[in-house]
Amino acid sequence: MSAREITACAVCAAMLIAVQAVLSAVVGVELVTLLFCAFCAAFGVKCGVVTGVGFSLLRCIIFGFFPSVVVLYLVYYPIFAVAFGFYGRLAEGVFSKKCPKSHKNARILGVCVGAAALAVALTVSFTLMDDVISPLMLGMNRALMKRYFYASLPAMATGAVCSAVTVGFGFAPLYAVLSRLVRLRDKNA
Repeated sequence: MSAREITACAVCAAMLIAVQAVLSAVVGVELVTLLFCAFCAAFGVKCGVVTGVGFSLLRCIIFGFFPSVVVLYLVYYPIFAVAFGFYGRLAEGVFSKKCPKSHKNARILGVCVGAAALAVALTVSFTLMDDVISPLMLGMNRALMKRYFYASLPAMATGAVCSAVTVGFGFAPLYAVLSRLVRLRDKNA
């Protein structure tokens, strides 16, 4: 990795921490998904995984080391980075100047809807992974596992709606800005 890529990863991880800290009091409302998915789509899998692991560890340093949270974050965010890193390869053709102008808006809309759908699927999978990892690591019996699962559904629903709205509306402009930074980096390298 180049120094510029490491810097981009560090800045993104810091932004993710700041956004999570600011919105942590509001259950189900978060912008981490939007920022991280646009970053991974623009910068690729490698930078996304490094940023995801850095964010996960930094988050644990700031908010506390709970074994189930450490495992959950270190599993989830690299998977998220891989998914959106590959999704970015699909999106880059639509946002490039080489894309024909006919139907470009429809293609951008399609990319945004696809990004929102992927973000919702990943948000739901985060909660479902937590519903498995936390009870197992905390030694919950079957009845407690069931209660833990049902208690997580409202947060999962609001998180999924928040991801759909924020990524649906925010992915295109944020991805466009970040992909310009990547092109500038590549041009000046």
